[in-house]
Amino acid sequence: MENINKENDTYGVVSAKRQNIRIILMIIWVILMPITLFYYSPYLPFLGLAEGIIAGSIFVFITQFLLSIVFGRVFCGWICPAGAVQEFTSLVNPSKVNRSKMQWIKYVLWLPWLAAWVSIALSALRIREIPLKPELFYNLEDGISVSRPEAYIIYLLVLTLILTISIILGRRSFCHTTCWMAPFMVLGQKLGRILRFPGIHIRSNQMNCISCDLCSKVCPMSINIGKLANSLNSQKDKNIKVKIIHHDCIFCMRCADVCPGKVLSVGFGCKN
Repeated sequence: MENINKENDTYGVVSAKRQNIRIILMIIWVILMPITLFYYSPYLPFLGLAEGIIAGSIFVFITQFLLSIVFGRVFCGWICPAGAVQEFTSLVNPSKVNRSKMQWIKYVLWLPWLAAWVSIALSALRIREIPLKPELFYNLEDGISVSRPEAYIIYLLVLTLILTISIILGRRSFCHTTCWMAPFMVLGQKLGRILRFPGIHIRSNQMNCISCDLCSKVCPMSINIGKLANSLNSQKDKNIKVKIIHHDCIFCMRCADVCPGKVLSVGFGCKN
């Protein structure tokens, strides 16, 4: 228990210019959440497709998928409002989560949700016999998400869901269990690897690693970065730089910024 507490105490201690910028961005996304929330809505596509309309959030999800082929889950670490909320709740409960036991939940929720989209879209096409019409600001007054009293209720319910899950279960647990956006980016990243597209990744210079494991302790996604960084530990004398590619990595770069030996850095190129 003492070791766990020490690890949790270490979580919030990352002092670097890059992280200060990221924190400022996180604060901005939280403030803007009442405006941007429905652009990531999992519900509006159902209403829109039933009326023969492709809601704006569908285009957001498609964009996330396409960008993740090259940029992985950078969106989650730097732009996502739900991720920003979790960044701050992690200071309340910084406990690591058991990813292997949690992450399957979001896919169990995501697959029938996506299947329902397709089913409703096909039904709308058969009934109306006209192409689906795109409408980026569908059901959004003046492009603002929370513009009506009932919208405030939805906003508060979503915010409460994110806060409750992440405070009870630990670091970014909403990302692991409930997030409907993550699967799009995970699949996009995997497609990029299959097609061998150049993409963003973390580089590890094993020669300088002192095995302090600080990188693992500060990872908001509970990834064992230290283990991945030393995956070719037996060949350290050859100064091999390891490319760390992990579907849960959000490229927040906390691991690189906390590393005393500057072992980790961000890279871009073919994901071999």
